[in-house]
Amino acid sequence: GKLICSLLKSALNTSRRQRKLMVDAVILMGGNIRGGTDYPEGSFFSLEALEAEIKSDETIAVVPMPGWLLADGIADTHAGDPIPGWFQYDAGIIQEENSEEGKPPVVTHIAGEPIDRDRIYRVATKIGDL
Repeated sequence: GKLICSLLKSALNTSRRQRKLMVDAVILMGGNIRGGTDYPEGSFFSLEALEAEIKSDETIAVVPMPGWLLADGIADTHAGDPIPGWFQYDAGIIQEENSEEGKPPVVTHIAGEPIDRDRIYRVATKIGDL
């Protein structure tokens, strides 16, 4: 999931030269990514491989989202055992184990920077996941 979300973020940001239009994060529900193949580090990831991992008719939108909602949404879907509803996210989102036993991991970074829970981030996600 992290690879697909990171590739999507990179592709979305390639055409956006102005910082205010850049995508800060990509999140997708786990059920949207098939994830049946392990790709060796450094291997070529083709369009054919991408099409095998995600459905071709998905619509992605960039939406404004406060940091607290992004962090809490990821944490809530990661509570308990893995399920298809877990949010998958790009490499710029970092989670750390929660110091409280039985609590889900805590999101500490968005776009590779410490999270600002009051900031409005530009998040790409599947419209149907909203």
